[in-house]
Amino acid sequence: MDAALPAETAPYQVPSGDYLGAVLRLRMARVWPLIAIPVVIMLAVGAFYDSRWLFVALIALLIVAPMVLSLVYTRYLLTPEAARAVMRQSARLDADGSISITYLPPLRRVKVDTPDGPEVRYETVEPSSPLPPPERFSPDDVADVTANSSYRIYRLRRQPLRLILIPHTAFTQQ
Repeated sequence: MDAALPAETAPYQVPSGDYLGAVLRLRMARVWPLIAIPVVIMLAVGAFYDSRWLFVALIALLIVAPMVLSLVYTRYLLTPEAARAVMRQSARLDADGSISITYLPPLRRVKVDTPDGPEVRYETVEPSSPLPPPERFSPDDVADVTANSSYRIYRLRRQPLRLILIPHTAFTQQ
């Protein structure tokens, strides 16, 4: 997992679903007891005293919990930071521990007919709005670094919630 520093990644784009999963894992780690404990209490009361509490627990699980998830989605994923996190980008990890992010224009998939048959190519598209300027984060900006099977995840202190997800496959051999 560790790459030699300095390391430059190949261009990559994080799917919004992967970013959503990282945000939910981070945020729900703190709030899941607020959902789970009342449901468990209602299930216990329903099982031992009054079966109507089973329906109340079901309502809490199927109506209230998704509403909490929608609030998390609205609060953290409809932000400029989230839009930047899922843009096509490249990252540079420097020896001093700083991270530089350069935002790249999106790609469009184009099917081209060639003498050997159809071929799929990717071409750069002019973005509908200007690309954000490159960002540089010092080691003091990084709160922690974790990894899963697909990404190295950097959680930053500067924003209310700012994650940098870098796919392991984006690190090139140098």
